[in-house]
Amino acid sequence: MVLFIYIEKKGYIMNLFKLGKFNKTNKLIAMIMDIGLVLLGFYISYLVKFDFDIPKRNIEPFIDLLPIIALFTVMFFDLYGLLSIRKKSSLETLLSLSISLAMISLASMAVTFIFRGFAFPRTVFILAYIFQLILLGIWRLFLIDVVKRFHGIKEILIIGEKENINNIAKKVLNNRKWYTIKYLYYKGIDRKLYKYINKVDAVIISTDIEYKDRLNIIKNAQRRNKEVFLIPNLQDMFILKSKIEEFDDILTFKISPMELTLEQRIVKRFIDITISAIGLIIASPILLIVAIAIKIDSKGPILYKQIRITFNNKEFNIYKFRSMVQNAEKTTGPVLSDKEDPRITSVGRFLRSTRIDEIPQLINVLKGDMSIVGPRPERPFFVEKFANIDPDYKYRMNVKAGITGLAQIQGKYASSFEEKLKFDLMYIRNYNLLEDIIIIFQTIVVVFIKDKSEGIIEKDLENVLEEVGLESDFKKGVTKIKEEKE
Repeated sequence: MVLFIYIEKKGYIMNLFKLGKFNKTNKLIAMIMDIGLVLLGFYISYLVKFDFDIPKRNIEPFIDLLPIIALFTVMFFDLYGLLSIRKKSSLETLLSLSISLAMISLASMAVTFIFRGFAFPRTVFILAYIFQLILLGIWRLFLIDVVKRFHGIKEILIIGEKENINNIAKKVLNNRKWYTIKYLYYKGIDRKLYKYINKVDAVIISTDIEYKDRLNIIKNAQRRNKEVFLIPNLQDMFILKSKIEEFDDILTFKISPMELTLEQRIVKRFIDITISAIGLIIASPILLIVAIAIKIDSKGPILYKQIRITFNNKEFNIYKFRSMVQNAEKTTGPVLSDKEDPRITSVGRFLRSTRIDEIPQLINVLKGDMSIVGPRPERPFFVEKFANIDPDYKYRMNVKAGITGLAQIQGKYASSFEEKLKFDLMYIRNYNLLEDIIIIFQTIVVVFIKDKSEGIIEKDLENVLEEVGLESDFKKGVTKIKEEKE
């Protein structure tokens, strides 16, 4: 803290985070610091291992490996979202750090084995992991605190129809690390709106705003140097990754179909077979232990089969470890599970929270019903229901269903089907093999984040406001959000 006050008074941090913007230069400086601390962790572990007298033959493999360790640091920190300071909470940052550092150690160990660097002691990797986690944990928490000080909690204006705005507001209020809400604007687009834009730091534009109005709001907000967050509709999704082509001097965006090419499907299938086969072999001890636990915990089969929909609307039986009591939907019919669902068994609750119940789906992948990465498969009842609400839902079936996907990484189990649909369409539109690999690695982090696997909980806006110590004041189509009165 003394060091922080000193360098803050000197103005070093103010210059580094001028106007609260964590720009590319600042990210580069932070990344260099990250690499330095990773390497320092290795060096300290050498000192501890060899009692401050490191033999030359042991330190040389580490020196040779410095560029590769630096490269691994950048790669895994980027993979687990550590290059963006404002995306994660302190807990999520520490979790991502612990997994990233483990991956760096494993990858570095693999390289030393390949290049016969056996003089690089394995105990150094274990010690280095501990020192790196401490050093980088302190540094990253300090960095988050610094960015928060100069970024501040920015106030948001949300514009759109009341129902949509309330849903957006609940999401923002549940995650108030960097932004909070000041106004909800339900009125039609008029001159008064621009006065409210001037009173906030950022604007969120809902999907129900017409194109012309969206454009005017964006232009107005940009002139005032306000941040703008645009919630995308299907048109925006189609334009993503469109190719630029000209007809003489006419500029056009060429929009390709919302599907994978034949070559992409072939490569994806090869990867699926390889990963699912290896995964089933590695997971076989876990499969045995879980099977015994399910049998002891409750009556019924170990595996649960259910009809789901995949590529081209094909039906298939999905395999999961049974996490509910036998015949759970006998009286209720098809319903979505919620957080306190009494039908979930004690073992089942653990299996769901850790995603272990999904492991048998590797059999579905091996059979060709599913892919490792793709939109989660839904039951025919819900596919029909959601498609009637939103016809764009059919585009999800342009690829194979997956065990994990972008909606599972970026969203939550409790996210609405509309929000999940956007992530699924984004995945299809931006598909590439590297993205699949990134999603697979990021799934490891998601397993440890509790709220990602929790069921649906319905709360109205007033309940959420009360929980976070705020209240609303409604006047003529505009709601002001403010601190509760004492």
